[in-house]
Amino acid sequence: MSKKVQLKFFTLMAGHTHGSYNLVLQEIGGLRKIPIIVGTFEAQSIATEIEGIIPQRPLTHDLLVAILHGLDVELKEVLIYDLQNGVFFSRLVLSKAGLTYEIDARTSDAIAIALRTKSPIFIESHLMIEIGIEEKEFESVEKSEAPSRPASGSDYSQYSKDQLTAMLEEAVEAEDYIKAALIRDELNKEK
Repeated sequence: MSKKVQLKFFTLMAGHTHGSYNLVLQEIGGLRKIPIIVGTFEAQSIATEIEGIIPQRPLTHDLLVAILHGLDVELKEVLIYDLQNGVFFSRLVLSKAGLTYEIDARTSDAIAIALRTKSPIFIESHLMIEIGIEEKEFESVEKSEAPSRPASGSDYSQYSKDQLTAMLEEAVEAEDYIKAALIRDELNKEK
């Protein structure tokens, strides 16, 4: 039986290329981190869950969770089990009526679903040893990266509360949840 390390969400930050983001997971009880490149859609889906934003219509990952619940299927865990050519491979470990099923999934999708179901996320320990970034190494990488989460680049501090409220409503209606989270954060600041 293989050993595995449990991970938790650490941060989401803009990547080096347009439309990519770095999802960073940290080992529970340790300091090593794993960066995973995800696309815009997955980053937006993860950001809405982390920020507690409820979209007007369910996102794809919300739909999948609703289907799991509707069919009385439990997500026991997500396991990141391989890395090939810079691509992580994961599986969803599902349980229904005492039976266990393992379904291959893109790592970004698996994590988005795990965050919604509060299910544990694991990585094979040999992968963590090979590619885990120690705290000191990560801090130097992080300082050279973009902001700690996807951002539109706008400085919302210049807007009034009424303007921000209107902008927030527009962002939610347009389903731009990353922008909505940034505006909401600005609204929550003490003025």
